[in-house]
Amino acid sequence: MKLFIRNLLFFTFACVFCGLIIILTERLIMNHQGRFKVAKEQKYIFLGHSHAQMAYNDRLIDSSINQASSGEAYFYTYIKLNKMLENNADIKAVFVEYSNNNILPEMNNWIWDDIHVFDRYKLYTAYIHLNELKVLAANNPKATLLCNIKSIVNNIYYILYPKNIRADSMLGGYIYLIRDKTDSILQANVKNPVKSVPDTGISVMNVNYLGKIIDVCRKKGIPVYLVRSPLHPKYPGLENEMIFRKLLKEELAGAEFMDFKDYPLMDSDYGDLEHVNYRGARKYSLFFNRLLKEGLLDKKDKQKFINEQMNAEQNGVKR
Repeated sequence: MKLFIRNLLFFTFACVFCGLIIILTERLIMNHQGRFKVAKEQKYIFLGHSHAQMAYNDRLIDSSINQASSGEAYFYTYIKLNKMLENNADIKAVFVEYSNNNILPEMNNWIWDDIHVFDRYKLYTAYIHLNELKVLAANNPKATLLCNIKSIVNNIYYILYPKNIRADSMLGGYIYLIRDKTDSILQANVKNPVKSVPDTGISVMNVNYLGKIIDVCRKKGIPVYLVRSPLHPKYPGLENEMIFRKLLKEELAGAEFMDFKDYPLMDSDYGDLEHVNYRGARKYSLFFNRLLKEGLLDKKDKQKFINEQMNAEQNGVKR
């Protein structure tokens, strides 16, 4: 019996040891693959969730790459950005979507609920730092453990069939949104108005990681700008605007914020009330590119310049 127990313990130890060796080896290889390397001419990075992913057509914005990803919390954006900055020495500026829903308490679920752990964390198991691993393990230990085990096969696949971030849609990239549901949504809201209660809570964790994104850029001497992409005037998610602004002044003090939510677009330029479609993205991206060429990032009062340029375009837009 003692021999059996000893052999069982030895076998268990050997399996665990071999598993750790495999995990450490694959992660070492993946961290040196250059998976997050982008073209040298791509000097502007756009990051964030679906608002940014659908708003910035990087084919229309010179020297840019859109690596925003739908459903991505700042927690995962931080991991991705770290690797991109590590692999690209020519980055001139980073633009991070900062919109009203980024601060809502539900963003905690975007970090550690089962769906997001298995869908999002699996992409970054090889690149996560100890602090981020602790966050996931503390809030969803079961899913974190299972995802680490399952990701072994996923990571081996990436080692055998390496795919650069520019070709891996799982890690983000501009989405050419064809959807056009704005009119039907507005009609439905008229027929069945919904009385919503402003959400006064925030996701402290998500806001903290936005702060970390700002800090890592500053440490590397790279300008970082928080941007709010165009939103339909009837978008209901602006009810926490006071908290949104308060966080900018206090928790995110010093971060430059550029607000494009009022950029003039027609209803047909939106896929819904919070996402522009391909038509809106084209108009907005060309506008953004023009502002960059006209020295937006060198302006002392960037928002004043933005507002003046948006007002100049307003006359050409009819709702």
